[in-house]
Amino acid sequence: MKSLTLFLIICASFFGYSQSAIVWSPPVEVTGSTNAHRPRIDVLADNTPVLIWAQFTGTSNKDYFFSKWDGTAFLSPVILNDANVLSYDWGGTDIVADGNTLYTVYKTGDVTSGKVFIRRSVDGGLTWEPKIQVEQANELAMYPSVEAYDGNMVLVTYMTHGSGGSNPQYIVRRSTDGGQTFSATAASVSADFGEEACYCCPPAIVGNSDYQVMSFRNDENNIRDMKAGVSTNGGMSFDTQISLDDHSWWFASCPATGGDLVLNGSQLYSTYMSKGIGDEMIYLVADDLSDSIIYTELQAAELGTTMTMNHPHLSNYGDSVLLVWEHTDQGETDIWYNFSTAGMSNWQSTNAASVFELNGIQTKPDVVIGTDGSIHLVYHDAELDKIMYTKGSWSSVGVDKIGLETIQVHPNPVREVLTIDGIDNSQAYSVLNAQGRLVLNGSGNEVNVQELTPGIYFIQFEGFQQQKFVVK
Repeated sequence: MKSLTLFLIICASFFGYSQSAIVWSPPVEVTGSTNAHRPRIDVLADNTPVLIWAQFTGTSNKDYFFSKWDGTAFLSPVILNDANVLSYDWGGTDIVADGNTLYTVYKTGDVTSGKVFIRRSVDGGLTWEPKIQVEQANELAMYPSVEAYDGNMVLVTYMTHGSGGSNPQYIVRRSTDGGQTFSATAASVSADFGEEACYCCPPAIVGNSDYQVMSFRNDENNIRDMKAGVSTNGGMSFDTQISLDDHSWWFASCPATGGDLVLNGSQLYSTYMSKGIGDEMIYLVADDLSDSIIYTELQAAELGTTMTMNHPHLSNYGDSVLLVWEHTDQGETDIWYNFSTAGMSNWQSTNAASVFELNGIQTKPDVVIGTDGSIHLVYHDAELDKIMYTKGSWSSVGVDKIGLETIQVHPNPVREVLTIDGIDNSQAYSVLNAQGRLVLNGSGNEVNVQELTPGIYFIQFEGFQQQKFVVK
């Protein structure tokens, strides 16, 4: 295991900022992740990263493992299943954190046997309660995904199908008691579109107190476009159907790729890959759920003739949206990212960049932004056959901080007034967003931030090091 000192190269007292607005620490191997695939990550209430992944533990058996960061490294992994898990490098287990309560879902057995289960930890992954079956007795199900919010609300979506994989459909079951019991009646999502779901494309589900959204890839006579059902009653029914994707991608084989979702109030951001216009492109889409007319779609990157893109994942904190994906150019596969600090308004496909320029093959990323603005990214390194983790730090663009004095800011995160220690009452300040754009200025050692939208910001005084703070 590499030492935590690897992270210290981002320390601003030794380095000026580059043009990239995210500085990534060198990747660290996750202990015990040999023969692993498809990591998934989230953060606890104190922004400690927790993750799961699946891996071969025998000739054909697969288990799924949990680990958490202890401040210096990831702890030895814990096996969470008691039977062989059905998992692929593009779909399988899932994890979500609601404060310090964790939920994971998984499918045991093969396609026509086993069940979908959920497990819960109420102490941040230190101990795990016994599994609970979500799938009903007469169902054939796979590809579960989970969302949890508001303390006790848990939504689990998975695909059901008939014998031989016939008539695949996505449904949602809800729990109002923290995943201890689930509704006997499922909310239909994909069937409401009148077609089948794509049989080999994993779903995504997201929710808050007002909206719950489940997305999937449809299959309308081999047209593989992304759809979503929207609920406003806690997932009991998904009465609004929206199209996330109108590229009409015709593909007669199994694409084995899904999408991802995040919510910011009524603003839904979704991502997916499509070849509907001839190129393998990843798109970012914004839908205002309070106004179905408002819809925006942008490309993740400028696509060159030798590039392919796949397996995107999203995270957000307020208006800051971060997208990561698997990007191949001339035989080199790396993890790429793009971001905006103001929703879609300052999204630029030309800002896309690789996290690292590494040899080998880096695949299947997942990412989460903490409430303190920290960024946590995991992926599979196919050359090392390990799960790798890196931490990202926001920086403003083009600001040189070498040799400057330091200041302290508090509270951080902040809701109303930011206090600065180390300067006098008359010094002028500038507040920048994460891309270096001026959003506020004034003077003094207190800054009223109530008019700023939640997100990551920087404050600077002449002659002092710039300091990051988070508005919540």
